[in-house]
This record gives sequence, C-alpha cells and structure tokens, in this order.
Amino acid sequence: MTNPTWVDLLVDAQHAIQEDNLLAAVPLLRSAVDNCLIRQMIIYYRWEGHDLDSAIDEANDLEKGHLNRYTIAKHGLEEVSNTRLTSGPYAQLWDDFDDVVQQRDSIIHCETDPYLEEPEEADVIKLFNTTVAVLVAAYDLFEFSGAIETHNG
Repeated sequence: MTNPTWVDLLVDAQHAIQEDNLLAAVPLLRSAVDNCLIRQMIIYYRWEGHDLDSAIDEANDLEKGHLNRYTIAKHGLEEVSNTRLTSGPYAQLWDDFDDVVQQRDSIIHCETDPYLEEPEEADVIKLFNTTVAVLVAAYDLFEFSGAIETHNG
C-alpha cells in the first residue's frame, strides 16, 4: 500500500529537517497541504457519488478551474461543512500557515537574490508543526459528518 502524496511530502520534509537541509523542507510543506486539500475535495465528491472524472470536474468548478488550497479552504470546505478554513474556527491557524507560504515563496522565487539565507532549524520545525496542525484542522472540517448516519440508515 502506498501513502497519499501529501504524507510522502511530509515525510520528505521531516527527513530534510533531520538532514539539516532546511531550504528543501519548506516547499515540501506547502505542497503537502495543497495535495491533501485537493485530494480530500475529490474524495468528498467521490463519496457524493461522482466518478473520478466528474469529481475532478466538480472540484475544478469551485472557482472556475483555479483549483488550489485557498479555493478549497474557502469554498470547498464551506460546501462540505458550512465552515471555511480561512475564516472559521481555524482562521488563526490558516493565517499562521501563511508563514509557510511566504517562506516557501521566498525560497522558490529567489531569482533576484544572489544569496539565499538558510532558515533557522527552530523556525522550520515551527512551520512543520503549523503545517501538520492545518492538515488536522482540514480533516476535522472534511469529517463528512453525515456519512455515518447516511450509510447506517
């Protein structure tokens, strides 16, 4: 059995931190959240009865084909649970996750900077912990709360 991609990305980020390759760890964290949210949205539509292609189309329709973590955190989770990750009970955590996004962007889009400063290990560990907390929050909202009642009669 293989892991979902987002799990492998987190494991790779953990290994990068352990190997003191901190610049490599941060982009993996944002990618893990992107992958997890998109995957869970498609799983939700599959649970709703769509085939894979239709589930992907439904997810893409959330915001005119611009499927990304923000679209799902805002519109997708509101559809699933009537709560947004961006402004609901996890809004502060979502705001904290912006540190991961900003750090990742400074690494990926550094073409104008001749020297890219290595982040501090404690900072990257904090970003890792924030990422895991966002994933847990998303799973809380992706609960499919009616699933047990619906499938058990």
